[in-house]
Amino acid sequence: MSNFKKLNLKNVCDCNERFRIYIDDTNSIIYKQLKNPRIKKRIRENFDKYKNIILNTNNQNICSIEAFNVEDDGSYKCNYIKGFTLYQIKYRKKFGLNDVINQEKSNIIDAIEDLKKEIIRMKSGDWHINNLVYSLKEKKIYNVDCEGYFTYPNGICLTTLENTLNNIINSF
Repeated sequence: MSNFKKLNLKNVCDCNERFRIYIDDTNSIIYKQLKNPRIKKRIRENFDKYKNIILNTNNQNICSIEAFNVEDDGSYKCNYIKGFTLYQIKYRKKFGLNDVINQEKSNIIDAIEDLKKEIIRMKSGDWHINNLVYSLKEKKIYNVDCEGYFTYPNGICLTTLENTLNNIINSF
């Protein structure tokens, strides 16, 4: 069994309010432990619905990372994606990542263009750039906020997503 340690998110985003995030000792599994008691209560009252959303049983969670081991308090595990959040990409100079991200420039732009084609199908989820991770391995963007498909059934940040993606592309 793997041991988990708290993940340092200082170079990933400026916020982490709802979860404590841990990574296993092999750096391959993320454990997201829900902190908010009010949301935990809501999840427990709708656990089957929540679990189906997290596991993406209906294949409706666009670009969602594959999650597993959903707990009745809302916590769950998913595979770690080696890459960069779109937040890091947008503010790469702030994080000292300009050179490494510029090496992936054409792949990142292609992945963003692919994501833009999916916007029309996005109906739910949290589409803030902190939640969107470009995978160095798969050369695609994942939404790592599985719970956002439950928390935001009408979608959040969708109205500005395309403009934000265009701004990131134009920043290169």
